[in-house]
Amino acid sequence: ADDPRIGFAISDLSKGNVTARVRFKIPKGNSGFFLRADKQTLAGYEVEVDATKRTGGFWEVRGRNWVTGPEDNAGVNPNDWNELTASLHGDRIVFHLNGQKTVDLPNDTQGRKEGHIALQVHGAKNPSEVWFKDIEILEPVR
Repeated sequence: ADDPRIGFAISDLSKGNVTARVRFKIPKGNSGFFLRADKQTLAGYEVEVDATKRTGGFWEVRGRNWVTGPEDNAGVNPNDWNELTASLHGDRIVFHLNGQKTVDLPNDTQGRKEGHIALQVHGAKNPSEVWFKDIEILEPVR
């Protein structure tokens, strides 16, 4: 809580086409579920996780910033577990929050094509409490 830095847990896996699912609870603050992220700079795609707004939305770190998604948190179960699913296949990006589609970009040619998966939590600048569990990475059958 005293540290102003943002913390990350970053996978060693680098993925392009992937569907990933995670369950989360966020009593306060701001966090994110990252995909196609650069391991050094964390530039990449963030599925927003926030206690008050935009959860399930698409933020591109060190890129376009806020891309699209809900402005409110109508789809979030406060004080309970929520599920995010992100499917990134080629130029198609689709996010779901608790089974409801929040983002559907059928032809996102501007974005990244590969990168790491990471979990984020903000430090003292935006005090946060966030819990993640049941992380699943689904890969296409070749």
